[in-house]
Amino acid sequence: GGDDFDELIVQHVANEFRRQHAIDLRHDRRALARLVRAAEKAKIELSDHPYARIAEEHIAQKGRLALHLDHELSRDQFEKMIEKLVRSTLDSVDHALKDAGLKARDLSKVLLVGGSTRIPLVRRLLAEHLDVEPRSEVHPDEAVALGAAIQGAIIAGEPIEAVLVDVAPYSLGIETIQFIRDFIVPDRYSVLIPRNTAIPCSRAESYYTLTPEQDQARIRVYQGEDPAASKNTLLGEFVFSGLSPAPDGRNREVIVQFDYDVNGIVQVSAIDRRTQRQKGITITASRQRLSEDEKAAAKETLAALDRLLEREIDAVLRRAEKLINRPEALAGAADRLSKLAEELDQARQRRDYDNARRLVDELTELMYAAEK
Repeated sequence: GGDDFDELIVQHVANEFRRQHAIDLRHDRRALARLVRAAEKAKIELSDHPYARIAEEHIAQKGRLALHLDHELSRDQFEKMIEKLVRSTLDSVDHALKDAGLKARDLSKVLLVGGSTRIPLVRRLLAEHLDVEPRSEVHPDEAVALGAAIQGAIIAGEPIEAVLVDVAPYSLGIETIQFIRDFIVPDRYSVLIPRNTAIPCSRAESYYTLTPEQDQARIRVYQGEDPAASKNTLLGEFVFSGLSPAPDGRNREVIVQFDYDVNGIVQVSAIDRRTQRQKGITITASRQRLSEDEKAAAKETLAALDRLLEREIDAVLRRAEKLINRPEALAGAADRLSKLAEELDQARQRRDYDNARRLVDELTELMYAAEK
């Protein structure tokens, strides 16, 4: 959890300070307490920014010389430190699914709860493991308290109303070029603020020029969900010139930051990594999710899918009824088959199509196994 991540940062910074000054901050309780607080602050900052600076004045003394702590930690370094711990939590996810008798494909949504779920690595590994993109509209720090409050109100018989949270209706990002197997792939969409992220919010990512000689970058800001940048909606663009050369002839680095407020106004900034010089534009993100024509088309598509599912449910239930009337063919699975068929019929009557789709799959698998 968060304390474990803090401890890894503390150990990393303390080791670096000892290497530089031959003093171990872990042997001084007061210095260690300051370092722990600074580590937690850096961890929080790295959730939204590619770098965090850990600075504490006069944290130690060597003879008559006061020593200051000034260390920069990158998100890449932090994620390498915690990756083993984060991956170990996926075992807990698998155990929870197994105990519930579910598989990853049965999940309709994944909610992130707890401050540490803000860490991009946590979201990324969970999405890869479950093949479901976690939702962001629930405040991870408040979710447990909010759920407990709602449950308490239910127990007390209080009326419960929906809690509305303002979220970004579309993902926001910039156009980039990626290297895939040594090939340059242009027109890639790099998302900084994913769709359904609770707003207001601030996100920043680090990007590099194609060559060490490149001293300017064109920042094109898009809104949408397509991995190809040009297929999304262009909101604005600007050129950031005069990028400072990086040491050792490496590619130059620029940090792009999005600050999204509750009015849909987004401040986009490009920051020179070495000089902190910046330039930016202000844009307005669309608050309209779909046009009226798009809504009508979406409703018609959903209605067609529902009709198709209804026909599939009828076919599955007819097939199940035939098998139920032949108990000798079920090899002891008659009760299970009857129960699933009844649950499917009830789900259809409630128009609970998400549950109905799951039951159709489960019934089909059971009947296939029985008929083999």
